[in-house]
Amino acid sequence: MKVLGGTLDYPPGKDSWFVLARTINDFMPRHMFTLTMSGFARVNKPMQGAKIALLSWAFIANSDDARNTPSEFFRTLCMDKGSTVTVHDPYVVTPSDVNISSNHDETLMGADAVVIFTAHRIYRSLDPGTGKALTGRTPR
Repeated sequence: MKVLGGTLDYPPGKDSWFVLARTINDFMPRHMFTLTMSGFARVNKPMQGAKIALLSWAFIANSDDARNTPSEFFRTLCMDKGSTVTVHDPYVVTPSDVNISSNHDETLMGADAVVIFTAHRIYRSLDPGTGKALTGRTPR
């Protein structure tokens, strides 16, 4: 592999770290979907009719940058299984076709599952007791 100043002694024919990182990032929404389905299966709850609270639409933490958001693919997979997905993001205001709430209590209300996709600072201070009261469920 040619780089500025010479040749990199990276194994020939192997994907670069950048390609590997992109592949892993692209895989994560499907992995989160699999984990969500597994969680529902553990408690004998079908995805059909389930309400999922999706916390964050932005791609980058603490920003409104929603370009290439992994949340979109995850949301689509859940909706294809018949789930209702409510979205909260304190930064992203107007994406094309997704209703995003700025009120996380409203988003959590009655949710069967809560999924956090981006590490917004605000999510670090969420109180599990409040989450339990809003969803009406014990976290598992």
